[in-house]
Amino acid sequence: MKSMVCALVALCLMAGPALAYEIVAVEDGGSLSGTITTKAAASNAKTIAVTKDEGTCHATVPDESCLVGEKGGLANAIVYFVEVEAGKDPATMPDPMLQNKECRYVPHAQAMMVGQPLVITNEDPVLHNTHTYDGTGEKTVFNLALPIQGQKIKKKMKRVGLVNAKCDAGHTWMNGYVWVNQNPYYAVTDAAGNFEITDVPEGDYTVKVWHATLGESEHEVTIDAGSAASLTTVMGK
Repeated sequence: MKSMVCALVALCLMAGPALAYEIVAVEDGGSLSGTITTKAAASNAKTIAVTKDEGTCHATVPDESCLVGEKGGLANAIVYFVEVEAGKDPATMPDPMLQNKECRYVPHAQAMMVGQPLVITNEDPVLHNTHTYDGTGEKTVFNLALPIQGQKIKKKMKRVGLVNAKCDAGHTWMNGYVWVNQNPYYAVTDAAGNFEITDVPEGDYTVKVWHATLGESEHEVTIDAGSAASLTTVMGK
């Protein structure tokens, strides 16, 4: 299973410069919502042993590799529209932020639009070194030392694709994911596996669902003006 997921990441997430995206007024836009579920074994009850800076990091940290709700809802799945030529202003989306907090990356998984700055912060009184890699796991995207609590550094994300964050300061368990998208139409599932993407221009689209341990699925959806479309799928079947 692990080798299959790695192959999916290598083939599907080695992306390059984004296609052009035009900001336009979206009148009578539609929406896409749904629930992403899984039958895979949940990691909710599992923890990972801390081997450094226990005073800040605690004795263990939660295993966030596969967080599953009571009804099988999958958290931290990224749902995104592959290509959208024109649509809403990305300035309406929340600013993306990757926090080093209690020796975890918060949020564990998130999405943002290419060209936006990602704010990397250190909330802890210990050194963190945020080293990020592309979807292959081999090429460095950026490598930042954050020795000071409260430190913030902005990095503009210039390429579409997956960014995987790790810590080179001895906190080997730290893992975080950022999907950099071509357009501002994306969402990350909540603890129950639910998501919603709004203000979508009418049309036919390809939508992908990605999860760090369960791989990726692809779906064709139609968004009608002023209407709500739905997408529900099971990951890791």
